[in-house]
Amino acid sequence: MLPTSTMQMSPSTLSAQDLPNRWIEDWLISTSDAPGSPNLPPSRLQSPETTFEPIPKRPFDISYFKKETRNPFKQCLEEGSVFMPTTPSRTKSIAPSDGLTSDQANTKNAANSKSLLANLAGTKPSIRLLTLVDALPSVPGKNLQALRTRLHNALQGGYIPLGLKDAIIKDTTADFQRSLLYYPIEDKAFDTKDMRTYEGNAILQETLKQVKKILQQANFCHSIGADGTEWQDDVIRPLLKIAIEIHGKDRWKLQNVQTKSINSAYLPTMAHPGNKKQLSHKTDFCFAHSSQHTEFRELYQQVRKAYARPLAHTTANTSSYYMLFSGIEVKVGGGDSNEAELQMCIWMAANLRKKMELAKITGKSLVPNCDENTEVSNTENVGGSNVETDVTKQPEFLVEPAVTIVGHWHMLYYAYPSNTEGDVVVVGPDIDFNLTTCTARDIFKLIALYGVILEHGYQLWGDCYKDIIQSLARF
Repeated sequence: MLPTSTMQMSPSTLSAQDLPNRWIEDWLISTSDAPGSPNLPPSRLQSPETTFEPIPKRPFDISYFKKETRNPFKQCLEEGSVFMPTTPSRTKSIAPSDGLTSDQANTKNAANSKSLLANLAGTKPSIRLLTLVDALPSVPGKNLQALRTRLHNALQGGYIPLGLKDAIIKDTTADFQRSLLYYPIEDKAFDTKDMRTYEGNAILQETLKQVKKILQQANFCHSIGADGTEWQDDVIRPLLKIAIEIHGKDRWKLQNVQTKSINSAYLPTMAHPGNKKQLSHKTDFCFAHSSQHTEFRELYQQVRKAYARPLAHTTANTSSYYMLFSGIEVKVGGGDSNEAELQMCIWMAANLRKKMELAKITGKSLVPNCDENTEVSNTENVGGSNVETDVTKQPEFLVEPAVTIVGHWHMLYYAYPSNTEGDVVVVGPDIDFNLTTCTARDIFKLIALYGVILEHGYQLWGDCYKDIIQSLARF
């Protein structure tokens, strides 16, 4: 006899997990004409001691019946977490005010960020945030397209040293191998021209070690709803530092500018009825031409003696005497992407305005390798002497990349001045290069992406920034 407890359950009281059991029981009853029928032995139908062994309960998942294995990395890309159940991210709380709860205050702040971002074009000087498609007709394609081509080439293949191939295959770390199972690394990803071997090479060994650590920490940070500081310290900082170690050497320094203030002279002003409001937002990180490198150190020393003024758009002494490059804003998983874009746009605009100012003071052009310059005569009083300056007609050729990071996702933007009055255009995100820290393959690609950004920054140094700093050093 079937279990009494099961037979007495009505369909309305059955859960989705119990339905398969009930279907089987109904089928058994319908296929037996009477107790003792040939279809089922009498002992199985009549014995009160007989109990029906239920099917092990599991959440209803159609992929189980299709005999398919759920891809945890697809879940990562759709929901966030790879190895642990998705949990709500612990976004930065805002102190409740005006009777608002923390959640309500966060919602209000997100709405405010979205509104400010939409109104950046109306600030003085203006900042326009455009998609790549909308911006292309008005962007001088030479430098932007050249940068995008370098990025495409770097990520198409050869972004992992060949000497790491065997070490990757032989590695037994569970998280790392699971990542490779679902998102394998193609043979073309390995650089066959790089003949370094893994054994005895500290850089290759450290690279693999950091990639595995970043993968583990990124997924752990998301799964526990880590705050911004944990994301920065455990994921972003190690990623950027290994990129500098591989591609930048001592030419670059990772600069934490989270607590640095932007000089008000380079901030946009938003007109409000009755008052004017300056928007002061900044990123978490940027790159600085490092004083550890002999070339930069000597120039910095000369400039501080001759020019004695900041080279950067910040007010802090620790960062204002470096030439800063790019900007990277970090938000937790599920964080406010509008706020990240707002902070990045304001930081990049101030950065470019400062560089345009230095170029104007020294009479130099910020149009790398461009012969079509229109000179406009200006006189600036610098260090007690009048200096003739010129302004370029097409400063848009100066393009600096920037990045916003929300949880796992890294999104790439490009910033350039649109005229000589300080108006700036920010283009992005460039969806061709949206990468995540969910997988080992993408982490290797991110190292290569930041490597191209650093190489582009050094090219800008050679094309224009170096000439500007040398001119300042001669004042």
